[in-house]
Amino acid sequence: MNITKLVLISLTLSLFAACGGDDKSGGEKGKLNIRMESSVTTLNPYQKSTGYSRFVARQIFQELGVVNPQTLLLEPLIIKELPEMRQVTDGPRKGQYTFDIEILPEVAWPDGSPLTGNDYVFTLKILFHPGLNAQIFRSYFPDLNDVVVDPANPKKFTVYFNKFFMLGVDAICQIPVLPAYHYDPGKWMIDVPLADLIDEAKATTLMESNPKMAAFADNYNNPKYDNDPASVVGSGPYQMVQFNADQNVVLVKKTNWWGDAVTKTRPLLAAYPDTIEYRFIKDETALENYLRSGEIDVAGNLTAAKFQAWKQDSQLTKSYDFLTKPALQYMRWMFNTSNPKLADKKVRHALSMLVDYNYITQTIQMGMARQIASPVFHVQKYYDTSIPMASYKIDEAKALLAEAGWKDTNGNGTVDKVINGRSTELTLEMLATTSAKSNEMLAASITETCRLAGVGINLKPVDLTTLTPTTQAGEYETALVAVALLPGFYDFYQQFHSASLAPAGDNRSRLANPEADKVFEALRNASNETDRKKYYFEAQRIYQDEMPEVPLYVSEMRFIVSKKYDHVISSNRPGYYEHLFKLK
Repeated sequence: MNITKLVLISLTLSLFAACGGDDKSGGEKGKLNIRMESSVTTLNPYQKSTGYSRFVARQIFQELGVVNPQTLLLEPLIIKELPEMRQVTDGPRKGQYTFDIEILPEVAWPDGSPLTGNDYVFTLKILFHPGLNAQIFRSYFPDLNDVVVDPANPKKFTVYFNKFFMLGVDAICQIPVLPAYHYDPGKWMIDVPLADLIDEAKATTLMESNPKMAAFADNYNNPKYDNDPASVVGSGPYQMVQFNADQNVVLVKKTNWWGDAVTKTRPLLAAYPDTIEYRFIKDETALENYLRSGEIDVAGNLTAAKFQAWKQDSQLTKSYDFLTKPALQYMRWMFNTSNPKLADKKVRHALSMLVDYNYITQTIQMGMARQIASPVFHVQKYYDTSIPMASYKIDEAKALLAEAGWKDTNGNGTVDKVINGRSTELTLEMLATTSAKSNEMLAASITETCRLAGVGINLKPVDLTTLTPTTQAGEYETALVAVALLPGFYDFYQQFHSASLAPAGDNRSRLANPEADKVFEALRNASNETDRKKYYFEAQRIYQDEMPEVPLYVSEMRFIVSKKYDHVISSNRPGYYEHLFKLK
């Protein structure tokens, strides 16, 4: 970054501080300070990143629709209405499923040009470009055929799918739209048909024959699009002015932002704070100091013990509200099923019996969590309540391990087995982010209960920025990982279909079962309620039988929020809608 940019950024921040003045909590008026327990790695939505990066980026980039914080239903954000699926009955596209969309006339980019269907098409070209690292997003668009922009009104466009897709509206409406003029300054992609990129064979040929494809990829992969304030550009209310990889990210509200004119009809477009600063504070002792000095306004993902202790602190309760919401995420003990030690599902089932679920939910989570048997959100009608919960049964686990050939033949206390001609101890590495005390306690509990059955656990503490790419690449044995759930339909395909193995999708357990694949595909294409429920139940039974992971619990999200604000808290991650926080 050059000196001129640094001076401009410093001046911008100084002006906001000067205009705001000091408030009674020690912060700046109109500035919202948010604690994040992990750092942001990139603000490019289509580079590999953590959830924390995406949470910040959503204030810069916009999607067509947004999940309402209270109802958890998808609503139109920058489009006139949510599209309804229709099937084409005649013509060359007969049998295809389509969605007609129109963008609000007011929606514009920072340079004043309108956001159009051409920008949406450009964004999809990024997803399907074979030279980029956006493969994981492609699996959300199975059987996408094409997107056609209305030549008479580029604000209108139609999305075509070859087959019915139950997540069609969700997928279409929940991808951040990027400005073509900014991210494709050389107009390298303007003449490349989206339909050709969707066709894998044609896309490969294009990559080999069209030098513009490589030119675009080289430009798009430039790190400036990750963290340079002048290069991270979206249609949202905020722009990034400061990015410190291990410290903070600062956003400021744009002057004369287009959304301010339509908030009466679209209240979720409101953006109240003038400045939002995300501070990366892992340690809860350090966080406590920031809270007591009034330097943090919002803190989430707190351990149960700290939350309960601070809730009894009169100094903190005077300044902060203590809030909880059921979390749209679950914690899991994930297995790499391609590892020889974990390839036998009997071993995975035995491990599920070596977890003290009651201790985890009642002691570690202090009663603010419940055990689950499936990744389907437990309040939904598709959750199969007949699936039995795993239970803590050491003797049965030992017997099942012995049945799978694992016995302590050398008397060292750890069961072993000959695999590929070599004696192998059942000692498993466990990756976990132990910066949170609850994760550290969870890992310690599983390590101890496994030891009682002759299974060794070697804990390897890692940062979330390391945990995510390592597990996605399959370079691990087991890991403690939380996974977010969408408010709508849960998609088994994305996490457990063989076609979703990295880098194509998020199948980190590396499950590859042809029969399971068929059910996951049928679920995606189920067009009526009866079939959908049938395949959801089948998918959950397969999940329970294969045990690619042990679903541990769903907890309540815990928040501390400054009483200075009228706040908006939700079960939708990260749990707060920071742009809607309004000073009282």
